[in-house]
Amino acid sequence: VYSTHCHCIFLVTTLISHNYHKKTPVIQKQFHLFYQVFRHGDHTPQEFFPTDKHKEIARQQGYSQLTKLGIQQQYELGQYMRRRYSHFLSVVYKQCEIYVQSTDYDHTLMSAQASLAGLYPPTQGQIWNHRILWQPIPVHTVPLAHDNVSAPKSAW
Repeated sequence: VYSTHCHCIFLVTTLISHNYHKKTPVIQKQFHLFYQVFRHGDHTPQEFFPTDKHKEIARQQGYSQLTKLGIQQQYELGQYMRRRYSHFLSVVYKQCEIYVQSTDYDHTLMSAQASLAGLYPPTQGQIWNHRILWQPIPVHTVPLAHDNVSAPKSAW
């Protein structure tokens, strides 16, 4: 059985600018755009062998669902990206600065959401509920039948 390798794709753009110095003809290049591509977090199996003794996991959570470990992995990945790219990203979420696309599977969409929770914890002006330190950030997807970028049929 072939399994589809799913990815969440982060596309972050920054303002295009060059610094020109009068004393030197050298153009200092600045970062303009980067793609962040990564796999989903830990998830329950997509299927089991008929004799598998661990089927109870999928009965409780469902097949191919992000686990608590997977949520934690993706949240920490978002925190890592915040530290790593803090000089490129605004402190607050700005729609014009980031575009997130995921394959259309529950565990990849949830992975993207958990990563965004770590990447953009809400600041004072974005907190809508003091008991929930999370803010909604769009995750875009394309139906699997039409997704030729994240889940190309020709690769399988």
